[in-house]
Amino acid sequence: MSRAKKFRENIKKEARQEAAKMKEMSWKDRLWYIGEYYRYSIMGALFVIALLAVAGVSLYNRSLTMRLYVIVLNNPAVLTENFSPLTRDYAEARAFGKKDRIYAESISLPTDGSIRRGDAMTATGKIAALISAQKLDIMIADPIAFESYSAADTFLNLETVLPEDLQNRLKDRLLLSADQSGQMLPLALDLSGVPLLQKMNIVTEKPCLSIIANSANIDECIALIRYLFPS
Repeated sequence: MSRAKKFRENIKKEARQEAAKMKEMSWKDRLWYIGEYYRYSIMGALFVIALLAVAGVSLYNRSLTMRLYVIVLNNPAVLTENFSPLTRDYAEARAFGKKDRIYAESISLPTDGSIRRGDAMTATGKIAALISAQKLDIMIADPIAFESYSAADTFLNLETVLPEDLQNRLKDRLLLSADQSGQMLPLALDLSGVPLLQKMNIVTEKPCLSIIANSANIDECIALIRYLFPS
């Protein structure tokens, strides 16, 4: 008998012996027996399953394409926001595929001291990390936050990125703000009265849309602006 065949026979024999042994036990004794003698095997199996699950999720996430990442800053109606007009309706209008993603989230950074210092640092740190990783594309903010981030050279000069037809059509909505050098530049669009924001329940007074300076999705940012302001 070959070594491999002998090994298989031994495995079958042990399995029959274990089955016979457990057949004579009560359910309580069976559970105790399995837990006592097979717990490390079970734990190992669960660990392997967990690793496979994590690997599967990671591989799936890598297969997704992030089309647009939008942050809404300081919306007073943050608890009743509805991002589906952006993440669903806009995506459908753009004929995105199943693995194309638009991500939108709301962050509150009140300037009146009503947010704890630690929370504020966490929120600003998250925004900084997203910008540093070149993941954030668009910020929709209140005027105070807009001016604060403008002074840190966070946004693109819209005159250098918007097509001429959009610049001409939206010239009355261009908002000037000082960059780090103090130069006044058109760094945002006034979104007041834009229907999509009303559907999303963004009720910020004079909301400002800016394109992040190092956005990796400039074309998609421009496409969103066209969607917000149809001709």
